[in-house]
Amino acid sequence: MEVAFLERVNQFFFRHSRIVRWWFNLSLSIKLMLEQVSAITQQTTVQTEEVASSSSEQMNSMQGISASAEELQAEAQALQVLARTFKLA
Repeated sequence: MEVAFLERVNQFFFRHSRIVRWWFNLSLSIKLMLEQVSAITQQTTVQTEEVASSSSEQMNSMQGISASAEELQAEAQALQVLARTFKLA
């Protein structure tokens, strides 16, 4: 009778050790996946910041170009007025 009880206890622990091992492996797999997701997220964040910075620089450059174009247009108009005045003189 004691042998059967010990055998059942042994089977119980064997089954539970397999479940614990399975749970540990599953937890380890999930941990590794989360680390990969974290690394991808960090990389994506860095790339997004780089794109935002580049876009901001491009926008600033475009604004500078637009301002320069407006100044050139004003100068061209002033030169046209001077040219007309010069022709009339």
